[in-house]
Amino acid sequence: MLRKLFFGLLLIILLGALAACKSSEPLSEKEESFLALVPVDSMNDKLQLTHLDFVGDGKTWLVIELMMENISDEEIVFPYDKGARLFTYNESESTWLEIDDSFNLLSRDDIILTTKENPLSNIAIVTVAPDLLNNDKPFTVRIVVVGTVLRDGEPADETVGAFVDVTLQP
Repeated sequence: MLRKLFFGLLLIILLGALAACKSSEPLSEKEESFLALVPVDSMNDKLQLTHLDFVGDGKTWLVIELMMENISDEEIVFPYDKGARLFTYNESESTWLEIDDSFNLLSRDDIILTTKENPLSNIAIVTVAPDLLNNDKPFTVRIVVVGTVLRDGEPADETVGAFVDVTLQP
């Protein structure tokens, strides 16, 4: 009886270990093609992008406000001349299309987000204004930002990014 209990517990532990080691679901073709367009070392792991608000009438102009937050233990720099990028996915052609941003300016200076241990200095507000390509039906815009990890005050050879999908209503 004790032997059966031992082997039963051992089997449960082994099955649990196998389940924990099981690889995550493979990315869809859509997501793989997106990551090929925006290659980074880490996406949505060290950086988080959150949709805050819309400003505008949604027909002739629209501004989207987002919060960019460093959730890592390392500082991240965003060059002033590299703003957010906007994409939409064309289901019928299975391709990502880049959308022009008529606002796209993070700052006039480089933005450095401190580590997650420093509230308020680890966040920045990002504002984008997508050129409205198709405002007769709802469509989703993927907004992505990319930065570089800083180590000892210098840019490292590690890029990080974050994206959020925002659905625009007509």
